[in-house]
Amino acid sequence: MSRIFSVQLWTGEAPENRPLLGLPATPYELLDTLEKVRVKPEAPVHWEIVDYCVPSFNALIPEEAGSLYELNALARKLSELDQLQRLAYRGLLSMEYMKGCQLIPIPRLIDFAYGTHCCQVFPDLRSDRQLGQDSVAKGTVPGMQELSAEQINLLDCALIGKRRREAEGGVLVSVNVSEPLGYVRQTAPVEKTRLDLTLRKPDYSILLSVYGKWDPSTGRRKSALLELPVEEDTLNAVLIEYDGMGSGDDVWNRIAWDGLDCAVPRLAGMIFDFGSDNSYSESSTRILNDLARNLAEMEPEDMAVYKSLLEAEDCRSLDAAVKLLDTLDDYSLSRQIGSPADIAEERLRKAARGQSAETLISRVDMERYGEALLEENGGELTSYGLLTRKDGQPVADFKEHPEQRGIPAQMHFY
Repeated sequence: MSRIFSVQLWTGEAPENRPLLGLPATPYELLDTLEKVRVKPEAPVHWEIVDYCVPSFNALIPEEAGSLYELNALARKLSELDQLQRLAYRGLLSMEYMKGCQLIPIPRLIDFAYGTHCCQVFPDLRSDRQLGQDSVAKGTVPGMQELSAEQINLLDCALIGKRRREAEGGVLVSVNVSEPLGYVRQTAPVEKTRLDLTLRKPDYSILLSVYGKWDPSTGRRKSALLELPVEEDTLNAVLIEYDGMGSGDDVWNRIAWDGLDCAVPRLAGMIFDFGSDNSYSESSTRILNDLARNLAEMEPEDMAVYKSLLEAEDCRSLDAAVKLLDTLDDYSLSRQIGSPADIAEERLRKAARGQSAETLISRVDMERYGEALLEENGGELTSYGLLTRKDGQPVADFKEHPEQRGIPAQMHFY
């Protein structure tokens, strides 16, 4: 799923804490980023688009146009549009701006994204002259039947095209100041789209896209979604019954999958197998299911520690990530600490009370003092808070070895 926007999020209480999030985001990616922002219940989340990843969709969308969840829904639909549908979407935007609209609310943009079928798109007509030439060629210009060939050649096709465009209410679609990409005219009203944008924790811990063996007759792999964890019997039944995957022992050498979403978003990119001749074994699939079960049963506090630990160690291999599950009791996470200055403030308030603490805080370089304290206690400042070891040892001493990083998980899972 291609990214459409890249946004920064923050709250009024911590405006300096601005994690980036690519949209469309999966449910767990959204929940994880909100956790990094440390959003309190009912508190507003501010957002700003910092990158329009697809030039076709670079129309300015400010925060006042709608909510983060509406923006994510818009990005999801835009990522599904083909080239002609993208032209239709841009055309509907241009028509709206031509009506004098200064700010298009995101719900209306969602309507346009779902309503591209209400337009006719002509990608080969990119100027008024071409529009006029098309009208002449189709014989739709009034009175043209009485003209000779020589007279037809003298027609002002640009003027004819301009009048056609104005009569049809169509637009020549362009991005920025580039050459127009085609002509779009609306043929039916765009209906209101109703979506449930409530952000919920998914029932799954890991969402896989599962692929069957390559079918030469269709030129593609048949695919399905698989939510983990599931009971072992259910897992076996789903894979064996899946068309094109074989049966019995043969099934384990004929499947492929890709991680789409995970309760720990960092792990999603580590979960993949592209169906080589020596693909994942049955035991590897069971490991994925066991991992999903462990994540589903994990307490929120342990989950935060786990995500913080993966970030602190820059963990990039699935086998190392699985091993870290057994070390969570060795660590503590201070969620309220988001910067070196927070560390310094906590230390000073413990050392002094009342006005004395305020005086110290106002006269100390909090950032530098916090950095010194961080180096002293050996902790790691992560997106989720301050991670420390309960035995007082530096977290850095327990990071995975460099030679383990970047090794694909399937090389370790046999």
